Amino acid sequence: DMALVGAAAVEAVGHHIDAGRRVFLGVEAASVTAGVAAVTRFGRAVGYAGHEWAGHVVLTPPCDLLDMPMAQACATMERLAAVAAALTQEG
Repeated sequence: DMALVGAAAVEAVGHHIDAGRRVFLGVEAASVTAGVAAVTRFGRAVGYAGHEWAGHVVLTPPCDLLDMPMAQACATMERLAAVAAALTQEG
């Protein structure tokens, strides 16, 4: 869950990516715009941006997806797919 990552973990995420690995990020996105902004901000903190950053992350819902009603869970997944698509279009 991106909201739970502290400053020390940001450095560890950067090292993980520098080693050629991907990171699964739990993202709470109230809207596509908010999701893109949050993921982009986190990427900049790690040292990546735009297409370069999008290629290293897989967006996942935050930890509470199992507790959501099915309609809300589906909407969350659709929104994350839209955030991921928007990230790949960023320059």
